[in-house]
Amino acid sequence: MALFSAFMSGSILGSKKCAISQTIYVLLSCLSLPVFANMRGGIVIIIGPIGGYIVGYIMASFIVGLVAKRTQSCVVAGVSMTVGLVACYILGTVWFVFITQTRIWDALLMCVFPFLIGDISKIFLAATLSQRLEA
Repeated sequence: MALFSAFMSGSILGSKKCAISQTIYVLLSCLSLPVFANMRGGIVIIIGPIGGYIVGYIMASFIVGLVAKRTQSCVVAGVSMTVGLVACYILGTVWFVFITQTRIWDALLMCVFPFLIGDISKIFLAATLSQRLEA
């Protein structure tokens, strides 16, 4: 659900405010507050294998905020969310490969492909909902 919140904050708050909100989210985890799935938190998660995806939320929300805040189109908002998702996937996958020393294909099989359907569903829902909230 963190990507959904990144998409929503980007489309409602705009690029600067959403990047700040997502940065606070990541920093709260660094203080060991359990803000991630399964009530986990801590700097160990951020510097670990999945940390790149978490830091990618900041980048994804910023990208969404650059475009989606300025449009009344669900399609344009959805495209900006897709670009943000791809940016998050790239950062997270490169980070994962670097930390775990796995091959890129194996990282994609573990960290991207299993989440594609859910993430696409989040884009559809966030693009629709955010444009209705702005109307």
